[in-house]
Amino acid sequence: MALGAQLIVLGTGIVKSLLLPHVMSVESFAYWQQYVLYSGFVGIFALGFNDGVYLLYGGSSYDELPFKRLRAAFRFYCGMLLLFAGAIALYALSQDAERGFGFFFVALDTFVLCVSGLMTYVLQITDQFKWYALCTVIDKFVFLAAAAFMSLLGFTDHRLFVVADFFSKVLAFSVFIWRCSRLAFGPVSSVREGWQEFSRDIKIGINLMFANFAGMLVANLGRFIVEWFGGLDGYAYYSFGTSVTNLVLTLVTAVSSVLYPALKRLPDDAYRSYYERIDRVVFLLACVGLAVYFPAYLGVEAFYAKYTPMLAYLNLLFVAAVYQSKMSVLVNTFYNALRKERRLLIVNLQSVVGFCVIAFVSYSLTRDIWWIAASTAIVGAGRCLMSEFELRRELGIEGMLGAIAPFVLTIVFFLSTQLCDFAISAVVYAIAVVIAAGACTVVTERKKVRGAR
Repeated sequence: MALGAQLIVLGTGIVKSLLLPHVMSVESFAYWQQYVLYSGFVGIFALGFNDGVYLLYGGSSYDELPFKRLRAAFRFYCGMLLLFAGAIALYALSQDAERGFGFFFVALDTFVLCVSGLMTYVLQITDQFKWYALCTVIDKFVFLAAAAFMSLLGFTDHRLFVVADFFSKVLAFSVFIWRCSRLAFGPVSSVREGWQEFSRDIKIGINLMFANFAGMLVANLGRFIVEWFGGLDGYAYYSFGTSVTNLVLTLVTAVSSVLYPALKRLPDDAYRSYYERIDRVVFLLACVGLAVYFPAYLGVEAFYAKYTPMLAYLNLLFVAAVYQSKMSVLVNTFYNALRKERRLLIVNLQSVVGFCVIAFVSYSLTRDIWWIAASTAIVGAGRCLMSEFELRRELGIEGMLGAIAPFVLTIVFFLSTQLCDFAISAVVYAIAVVIAAGACTVVTERKKVRGAR
């Protein structure tokens, strides 16, 4: 059900990614993407509370949750979020009209999205994927319907789309509250117990929150740099490229929402075999993800002529998206299951520092957005490879083909799309996929034979 919901999210995402840049001007699309970028980071204001609940109660049933303590902690949580939302609203007043409008709705999103995020985790860890699926797709459908209706009427002002986006989130928020009403309403424990639960959840989850935040920075710091220094047009081009590649992320990361609760119900000695199985599936998804580049390239050329400058670095954005997907599905899931949030945090912080060094130096010297995309791809690949090597050692997995094969494939993909004509690069990539898949199959069969012996 969760995967089906994410397929629907993917479909609506495709339509939204194709519709909005088509109906909006480049400038208006840039302002819309600014709102999307900053609202995507409001989860940091949860300070790890959601992640603490996720880690502490993963594998529990809904009726087993300590509702009185959680309700009391929830009061503290809502109060904290309102304070952060108020601070962002004050910041919005200090900005110009266009940016201030976007930041005002980012302030509103802070409360709505953080509370919805808590409910999302509760539905995941308690195995209520039917409701998780419904709540995941409802706001996407509502926003898409509103966006399509406004487009038909000829409305192209980004502010109308921001308002529609917020109200679609409020609708999903209402469904979350209704379904998880026992978490929000009812008798509460003492203030002291509520504060203990609140502080404990934050203490447990803050490492994972900062790790996820650092991971998001690795994927999105390039957008911040382009927004700050590259001008509205450059930011619109880069954002359109990332919105195209994020379609790959949406599909692949759907798996991660199911994996963690499932892994927490398994004995620790089963992690090794499941890691290898999931790794093989992720490899196949990575092959498909990179292949999407070719129809995406043709589609931009044919229908989005005003955004063709971003084709110069679209291949790099696809490489970055594939490694971000693998990090989310495979690495993050097993780090969380093994309770190595601190190690994940260190890896992601190292990646942020590495990105800042590479990107700021290269971009300051060249003023070419290509280097921002290159920095994102390089650091994303390096972060994923380092984490995979460590996890394989931790789980006692011999051989590194599962990590090396995708890396070699992405190198072939990048070199062929960067240096060869479009048709030749497509053929070269197809041949590389066949060879890599064959090599992985041979290694897998040999392992099965050794295991049988």
